[in-house]
Amino acid sequence: MPDQECDLEISCLVTASNYYYIAHKASENIHHVQHHYHQYIKYRSKNTQDLSWDFGELCTIKFQACKFRINDVKSGKEEWEVVLTNLDRKNYPLKN
Repeated sequence: MPDQECDLEISCLVTASNYYYIAHKASENIHHVQHHYHQYIKYRSKNTQDLSWDFGELCTIKFQACKFRINDVKSGKEEWEVVLTNLDRKNYPLKN
């Protein structure tokens, strides 16, 4: 993000398929989300259910990224806040 206040609409492709990510990461701007089953817990109970994702191979994620100063300009130290939201940028602009 730029070193100034900004309000950006961002969209990116997301996949839960490791195969698709490896095959297309060089040609597409794509992000890989690892399934929860492969994260953090080394051993699982036999009763653990492995739930599937709500999307197939690809999903487009759209969000608004807002960056704004959270301190007084006179303080000499720049402190910024970055907020990601799924609210519509046209209805909820940063300047409201």
